[in-house]
Amino acid sequence: PGMVRLWTWEAIAHGAEVVSYFRWRQAPFAQEQNHAGLLRPDSAPAPGLAEARQVADELAELGDVEPAQGDAALVFDYEAEWFTKTQPQGADFTYFGLVLDAYRALRRAGFSIDILRPGDDLSGYALTLAPGLVHLSDAAKAALISAKGAVVIGPRTAARTADFRIPVPLPPAIDGLDLTITHVESFPPGTDTALDGGGLATRWLEHVEGSAPVQARTEDGVPILLGEDGLYYLTTWPDRDGWDRVVDLACTTAGIPRRTMPRGLRLRRTKGHVFAFNYAPTEVEWDTARIAPGGVAWWPVTSP
Repeated sequence: PGMVRLWTWEAIAHGAEVVSYFRWRQAPFAQEQNHAGLLRPDSAPAPGLAEARQVADELAELGDVEPAQGDAALVFDYEAEWFTKTQPQGADFTYFGLVLDAYRALRRAGFSIDILRPGDDLSGYALTLAPGLVHLSDAAKAALISAKGAVVIGPRTAARTADFRIPVPLPPAIDGLDLTITHVESFPPGTDTALDGGGLATRWLEHVEGSAPVQARTEDGVPILLGEDGLYYLTTWPDRDGWDRVVDLACTTAGIPRRTMPRGLRLRRTKGHVFAFNYAPTEVEWDTARIAPGGVAWWPVTSP
């Protein structure tokens, strides 16, 4: 194993493309005999060897694959996780869970996603989601305001100072968003609020005042998405359908095209290719390809 690692790093250092597999030959003893390798214990080819050969052939066919900036940005902050862990305020409120739901919504809409730090340049992204940034620094606030595409911030964004105090002026205090959070609700697990038009508000709901245009409400009229001209504030943690509506509304009002992906199919774009990964248990049709369960297909970026 040590020599394999040394060879792998030396190959990478010289610019080689390396796909590292855990085991060359299946061990014939102890617990390790239950883990397959590229070869069987008798040194005959195992199924994994054909798969490794296929990967090598596909890499050769692809040529150079260079990363490209994604269509959408997701702002992630470990400090927000610490803030939320200290005062979750609800038994099932977790920052990682909130961010993961936002990520899933972007992937369902066919976006390639870059995960950025608060304060990073957002000007090149069509859509930015920044949920749950409990403490919002001046640099992070400026980056969100200056972003060129649609930006959705909240819930709980800018809710605390660095010293864990409620700031004054009251949050979110974002230029271009005339709204103030007056009070909040934390929902016990399983007690959700229906959204007007479909979806649910779960775990958390902020009540606001101000003149910011309301884009979506609960069934009883409480605003959950407010703003205009590409800058929006989300007052709740939506369920799957609710998140899809938030992304749809942001894309529509900002003039951003989006796709409705087949269940389980996800896209990732590079400078030269579009890759489609099928995580579903059934075959999926997309573009000109039929993609098997667990399969992948790709096209040049110039393909329709």
